Amino acid sequence: MSSGPRSILANAGYRLFADVASKVASLAFFVVMARELGNSRFGIFTFALAFVILATTLGNFGQDVVLTREVARDRARLGGYFANTLALKIVLATISLTVSIGVAAAAGVDRETLEVLLLLGPAVTLELLGSSPCLRSTSPARASALRSRSGSWCGRSRVPAWKWSPGAGGR
Repeated sequence: MSSGPRSILANAGYRLFADVASKVASLAFFVVMARELGNSRFGIFTFALAFVILATTLGNFGQDVVLTREVARDRARLGGYFANTLALKIVLATISLTVSIGVAAAAGVDRETLEVLLLLGPAVTLELLGSSPCLRSTSPARASALRSRSGSWCGRSRVPAWKWSPGAGGR
């Protein structure tokens, strides 16, 4: 077997191991949470988790597919596309989460549930940002470099990422 297929097989094995380990850790987490919190508090936690996941869904509304397609067309523009995608995800997720929690508060959701919503909202939003295909498909060193290049300021220019359109002289 040549090094190409061997490398693909090894990477698939690492991904499989990571996915299985993640599922086992998630199962253990929920079992411990259910035992420690009790029925009522675990119900609040699972409601809040489902609520914020649904509320932040708009933040990922097909952007990963568009990012993958556009980078496949022109790999040199990865930095600009990636920064724009992250900025758009942050804006959309924050708006939808804020509106959803506001509606929940207006509907009379109790204080403890609102506090859990406010704690889980940013955590789920960060998880949404970390699930970008650019970060999943690169080595840890490259992912770290991409994260540092696509913060609120884009690579070579001093223009905020949300103002940097692909046709405005970016990469």
